Amino acid sequence: MHESVMDWVAACVTAHDLDRGRVLDIGSLDVNGTTRGLFANATQYVGLDIREGRGVDTVGSSHNLRLRFGFHAFDTVACTEMLEHDSDPHATMSEVARVLIPGGHCLFTARGICEAQCQDCTCGRPHGFGMHGEPNDYWRFTAQTFPMLFDTSGIDTIDVIEDTQAPGWFAIGQKQ
Repeated sequence: MHESVMDWVAACVTAHDLDRGRVLDIGSLDVNGTTRGLFANATQYVGLDIREGRGVDTVGSSHNLRLRFGFHAFDTVACTEMLEHDSDPHATMSEVARVLIPGGHCLFTARGICEAQCQDCTCGRPHGFGMHGEPNDYWRFTAQTFPMLFDTSGIDTIDVIEDTQAPGWFAIGQKQ
């Protein structure tokens, strides 16, 4: 996990007082880092992934969260560096909205592409994040992706920012 992801999640936890209540971490398998420690004061922390391993409390799909946890089960849902590996991010976003309490927050990070015009770009960064398994790699995201996914699921967009370390995006939303 990129240092920039950890820094952004830590800043969101502090700014929005998310280090409390019930937290669901979707895609929690610790492949190269985990945000678990950033929620040290949570009353409940559940790490969900499709595979068993370090950082995983519950094995299952993000496409049926309400069946596993019920409606309004979490104050915060974090989903870092998983969505590009999700076969149906729309289903995941809809399920996140179902398990969040009204007023609850969701944090998403995902790999993306540089949105500058490649022919005139002077950003000096790669124009897209390379393929990486774990176990599959389906998508790349843009600044417009998260507001659209949030809106169609009943989540208000608080902020979407570009990852300055590698092509990708960070988004925080709040359930209506």
